[in-house]
Amino acid sequence: MITRANRYAGVLASPDAESMRPILSSWPESKSTCYRFCGTILSNWHPAPMEEGWVTFGFCACPDEFSESELGVIYRTLLERCTFNEFWHAYDEYSLIALFDRHGLKDARLRIPNLEVVLNGSPRASVWYLKQFVVDETESVAPRLSVCADYGFDKCNSPSLVEDLKRIYKQLLLEAHVDPVKLHEVCIAGNLFRFASGFMKFKKAEKKRSARLMKNPYPLTNFELEVMRGWDGNLRVVIVSRRSLFSFYILTNSSIGVFRQ
Repeated sequence: MITRANRYAGVLASPDAESMRPILSSWPESKSTCYRFCGTILSNWHPAPMEEGWVTFGFCACPDEFSESELGVIYRTLLERCTFNEFWHAYDEYSLIALFDRHGLKDARLRIPNLEVVLNGSPRASVWYLKQFVVDETESVAPRLSVCADYGFDKCNSPSLVEDLKRIYKQLLLEAHVDPVKLHEVCIAGNLFRFASGFMKFKKAEKKRSARLMKNPYPLTNFELEVMRGWDGNLRVVIVSRRSLFSFYILTNSSIGVFRQ
């Protein structure tokens, strides 16, 4: 994998992890991320759900594992047609879609629903990290702050409640095949439980508990939306006081969450 990545990136160094470490540490984070990703793709693999690249390179948009494999092939074809510098600069500038199109892969990438939404999105909607959390079977992915705030995991005070809520979203995304973009729209409208009730039946006790857990701070007021405009991908916490309302805006790892009291 390292040898393939070195050849593609034009690194004139001994192809071993030890010699690559100081080189990678001297690069921008986005460049070293792309170096590792290219090594994976050129070895006929693609990122798994527990890896950050599963989201940032758009595999979270794939509806199933077959589609993920197809996207891996599309990326491999792209790497055969563009230079490493072209690739990592496009990744860094959120212009991978334009790079696909420029190298004759528009029809291929259009077969992956919502790929453009993910790759052009900064910050990315928290639904993609929700999907990563529920799809991962290794239990190595923890829900991000934004996922906790948006989808109710911040109210789970026990592992069993986390699993109950996780099961609901897993059923929506993987069994009912709900479009993640639609789920995101429902989330920011504050209608998660009502929406979920259209796809599954809740027992009486479960209904009350799930409704409480899935209640979130949305929809946001115009004032709150204005506060959140123009943020970059760095961690920030903004506290806004309006009369009796306290809002905590958290933007972490390119994903937004809101807490209110």
